[in-house]
Amino acid sequence: EIATLALRAQHFVPPWKRERTTWVKPSATWMGYRSGWGRKDANQAKVLAIDVRRDAFDSLLKDAVLAGGQSRRPTEGRLKSEPQVLAQWDPERGLGGERGREAFTHAIPEVRSLQMALRPGISSRFNSVMIAKISDVTELFNEVGMRLEAGDIRGASALLPEENPYQLPEGCAIVAENTPARAAHSLCSLSESRTHSPAPRVESSWRRACARAGAPPCSAIVAKSS
Repeated sequence: EIATLALRAQHFVPPWKRERTTWVKPSATWMGYRSGWGRKDANQAKVLAIDVRRDAFDSLLKDAVLAGGQSRRPTEGRLKSEPQVLAQWDPERGLGGERGREAFTHAIPEVRSLQMALRPGISSRFNSVMIAKISDVTELFNEVGMRLEAGDIRGASALLPEENPYQLPEGCAIVAENTPARAAHSLCSLSESRTHSPAPRVESSWRRACARAGAPPCSAIVAKSS
C-alpha cells in the first residue's frame, strides 16, 4: 500500500510514518540483499527507485555525524543539540552467495557501505522537498534475483545501475575522521542520486560510495522506515 500511494503522490504519504527514523543506504546490492530482491516477504514485495536532488543529498552528507560507536571523537559536549542525521559504515554486499538470508549476495569486509539515519525532523523534509522522482523497479529487482539464483552473476550485474564518481562536499565529517586530511574523496552516484526502496519498510538506496586515498572504499546509502 505504501508503495502504490507513493508512486501516485510522488512522495511518501500515510500509512508511511514521518515520526519514525528513516534509514538511507545508497547501494542497490544492499537493497537487493535487504529485500531478498523483492521476494523476501509480502511487506517487501515492492521496490521503488527514488531520485534525490543533488543539493539535498549533499546537505545530508554535510550534516551527518558518525554514530557513537564508529566515532573516534568524544561525543560528550561535542554537540549542542541532538543530530538529525547519523551515519555508520557497514560492510558492502557483493553479488553471488547463498540463497535464503544472504539473498545470493556476500559481505565485502574491505568495502564499507554508508548508512544514514534521518531522524523525524529531517525525514519529513527529505520526503517533502528532497525527492525528485519515484519509480517502480520491482520487476528489475525480481529479474536480478532470478539471474543470481540461476548463477548468472554477470547477467545480474548488467541489470544494476551504473555507478559514476561523485565528489563529496567539503567538510564531510563522516569521512574526515577516517581519511587523511589531504585525501581526495569521491562518492559513486549519479548527479541526482537514485535510491531503491522496498515498501512498506521504505528502504531507499543511492549509488555506491568510495572514499579514496587512505580510507577504506565506502559504498553507500539506503533508506528504511520500519
